[in-house]
Amino acid sequence: MREGNGGKRAETGDGIVRALVDIGLTSKEARAYAALLRLAPATAAEIADAAGIARPKVYEALKALEQRGFCFVRGDRVARFHPVSPDVALPEWARRREHERRMSTQRDERLVGGLLKALPRGVEDDALDARYMHAKVGRDATLQMLVDIVERAENRLDIVVTTPVIQPRSEWHNSELRALERGVGIRVIYGAELVDDSERYRPLLDGGAEVRTSSNVPLKMIVRDDGAEAVVSLVDTTDGEFVATSVSVHHPELAAPFQLLFNRQWRQANELAGTERARPEPRLPSS
Repeated sequence: MREGNGGKRAETGDGIVRALVDIGLTSKEARAYAALLRLAPATAAEIADAAGIARPKVYEALKALEQRGFCFVRGDRVARFHPVSPDVALPEWARRREHERRMSTQRDERLVGGLLKALPRGVEDDALDARYMHAKVGRDATLQMLVDIVERAENRLDIVVTTPVIQPRSEWHNSELRALERGVGIRVIYGAELVDDSERYRPLLDGGAEVRTSSNVPLKMIVRDDGAEAVVSLVDTTDGEFVATSVSVHHPELAAPFQLLFNRQWRQANELAGTERARPEPRLPSS
């Protein structure tokens, strides 16, 4: 009998789903795999009912699970799905993820190397051509540059946040929430080390932003309006002192590679467990 197992087992099941999401499955894939382990073998309809997934969507989740090595299908007239044992599926998935991370890191290093060659180089701040880019050094100047690009956004903001964090907790999200209120769409990738604190992302989710997490973020950055402008921030603490530097790239042809970098990181990032149902409908711009 599958029902009536009590709250303790439900909490355990939720914990398994969260852990599966943390290692890279989507929420639907994690719920489908957990249900399949309980029911095995099972039809797509049975899995959809047990996992609480709409039937058209369960086929997408099962196809992804099959491609990722978590299940296989048998049957001619009625397809039945069989789970691959976690002892086999999980270690193989971990090896695959590690390989993908190495390949992604290598691609990012090549892209950054190309950007370093393509971007104008300058030593003195006043020697930089203001038509293309400018730099600011110091915590306050860096924070102001980050706030300014958010305030200039008209349609979209793509943000990568990683440690060390320089913004005071009391100022988290202030400018981003104002942008959401004026109809700007926001996507944020948080470094995995930041999402333990739900206050880091919950106000943005509640405001209509999309949020993902990644253990492989290359650098802090904000890109506005599909590559119209980018701000890249570097924080150096190697010599024991906290030094923040930001570069604003405001020529579209130079900012475009940062948009491409964000888009690739977004595709590889993971949804936060438990946030799918909490996210409201995006706000529409006022007419």
